[in-house]
Amino acid sequence: MAATDDAGEAALTYTWAATSGPAPVVFPVNGTNAAKNTSVTFTETGDYLLTVTALDAGGLSASSSVNVRVLATGTYVVTPTGTTVQVGATQHFNVGLSDQFGQPFASQPSPVNWSTSGGGGINSSGLFSATSAGGPFTITATGGSYSDTASVSVTPGTAAV
Repeated sequence: MAATDDAGEAALTYTWAATSGPAPVVFPVNGTNAAKNTSVTFTETGDYLLTVTALDAGGLSASSSVNVRVLATGTYVVTPTGTTVQVGATQHFNVGLSDQFGQPFASQPSPVNWSTSGGGGINSSGLFSATSAGGPFTITATGGSYSDTASVSVTPGTAAV
C-alpha cells in the first residue's frame, strides 16, 4: 500500500491483518512505518484476505485489502534420510509427496523409481539390500516430476562363529 500524509510518509503507521483465511498468518514487521514493506508467513494453503491500515498521528486512517491464494507446492520426502546397515542386511526406504507445510498430498505419484549409487541394490518397493561395505551411498526416489534422496552407509557384517 502506498500512502501519503501532510506530515510526511514517515509519520504513518501500517498495520496488517489477515481478515479471513484457513490459518493464522505472521507479519514479522507490523504496526510501524517499516511495515509498509513487510513479508507474510503462511502456514497452510488456501485463500486469504489481507488488510492493511495506514494511520497518521491525527488518527486519520485509510485501509486497503488484497486477496491472496496460497497454492500447494509438492516435494518428495524420502525416509529415513540417513542410516547405516551391515552387509547382508536390508533397509526399507519410504517416500511421500507433501506440500511446503509438510502436509501429505491425497494422491501420490506412481510409479516410484528407486536407484542407488552403490553398496547394494534397491527394489521397486524401496527395499535396499546391502552387499558391499562403504558409503555413504545415495538412495534416490523419483516419480513424475518429483525426486528426493537419502543416504545409506554399509558396514562389514559380523563374522559367524
